[in-house]
Amino acid sequence: EVNLQYRNPEEALTALNRGECDLASFHFPTCPERAREIMAYYQHQLAGKRFRLIRFVTRREGLMMRKDAPVKIHNLSELAASGLRFIGRDRHSGTRILFSLLLRQAGLTEESINRSPQHEFTHTAVAAFVASGMADVGFGVEAAASQFNLDFVEMTSEHYLLLCHEERLGQDNLSHLIELMRSQAFIDRIEHLPGYEPDSPGTITTFEQLLSGAD
Repeated sequence: EVNLQYRNPEEALTALNRGECDLASFHFPTCPERAREIMAYYQHQLAGKRFRLIRFVTRREGLMMRKDAPVKIHNLSELAASGLRFIGRDRHSGTRILFSLLLRQAGLTEESINRSPQHEFTHTAVAAFVASGMADVGFGVEAAASQFNLDFVEMTSEHYLLLCHEERLGQDNLSHLIELMRSQAFIDRIEHLPGYEPDSPGTITTFEQLLSGAD
């Protein structure tokens, strides 16, 4: 049995460190330089811990807009200049932190975006907000954009992983999950999801190995 609970990355890491769960999801850009910037945000929860990563998928994140939008944008500078209404995620979400990083790298601030005062807690909710016409542009995963038949402009790709404490790897429930993740049937299902690709599912690694490209 799997008991799934939605948490932002900081809450998930806190629960993992307290022993309240066996696994926590975590995601960071496939670009090592950007990944280190994201990880620095969570360093107080990652440092000194004997974590192991279970590789899962890569996913694409980017801008989404309706196909009949009168103005098409292709990057963050165009978004800022356009004044289009933007809907984003809540400030504690990993996607919001990623978006803020991408803005800084483009020489922009959050104030340069015509951001809606409302924020959403899931990628699907952001896509639905755009599809309904309550916003012109959103930021999230390609799968959500595809679900609502929105145009998608990729901004970055991420590793989406599962974290656990090293000593938990021998548990029967985790062994069963890892075996499932490595199965061809599981990998085939991933390959049919828009914006997701298998990332050596079930392979055990560390942050250092993954960022160095050793795996």
